[in-house]
Amino acid sequence: MLALSDVSTFGYYAYIALYVVFFMLDDLIIFGLAAFAVQAFVHTATRCSAGSPAAWS
Repeated sequence: MLALSDVSTFGYYAYIALYVVFFMLDDLIIFGLAAFAVQAFVHTATRCSAGSPAAWS
């Protein structure tokens, strides 16, 4: 449909870039949340010593 409409070359690539941004938005949110969760998990795991069960809680 975009190829059939009368859009300039710049407009054509702008529409494609806008589509890609919204297409990747959910992936970027999920990746960011996963990276934050891993960072938080690693941070809490390094504060506790693995040898003492009292530090696990």
